[in-house]
Amino acid sequence: MKLNYLTSKEAQPEAQEWEKVIDPDGIEAVDLELAEIDDRRLRQLFEHWNSARGGRPWLARMDFRPEACPLILPHLALIEHCRDALPSLRIRLTGEEIANPGFGFARGGYVEHLTPPWYRDHLLATCRSALAQGRPAHQLVRAIYECRVILYWRLVLPVSRHGDTVDMLLIASVRTRRLADFIAAGRALR
Repeated sequence: MKLNYLTSKEAQPEAQEWEKVIDPDGIEAVDLELAEIDDRRLRQLFEHWNSARGGRPWLARMDFRPEACPLILPHLALIEHCRDALPSLRIRLTGEEIANPGFGFARGGYVEHLTPPWYRDHLLATCRSALAQGRPAHQLVRAIYECRVILYWRLVLPVSRHGDTVDMLLIASVRTRRLADFIAAGRALR
């Protein structure tokens, strides 16, 4: 008896599910608890942000001290929200490990101009959500690009230039190659 998995009516839904799993390029993230920050560089940044904000809901830009968390600087970006401008999300600063000039993620660029579209849309949604909620986010991110799987931890921290609204974001991304990290935290990644 020979089974043809491509033509069997019972197997077709499974084949469709399989095709979704290996979608060629894309990105997804799962939210994690802040207490689950394992990477020491991300932990150091979060602890500095948390203590420097002094009980305020977010950090004042003038209170950020890069020397308090030097290990994260190569992995750190600063995104500024220019409320009355289009495009509105300006990339003010990028560390050498987080910069991606091929995608347009570089100092002076705009999130709205990033490519490919799936990456741009994902980062736009992440930034807009963080700006609207005004609270930190810790995530595990999985990107698939040109048949490569890229896993990284991301920490998004709200910052205010003048103290009244969130108008900047500190975004730190640290790659992980440990499959166990992905499996343990990837309960919502499919």
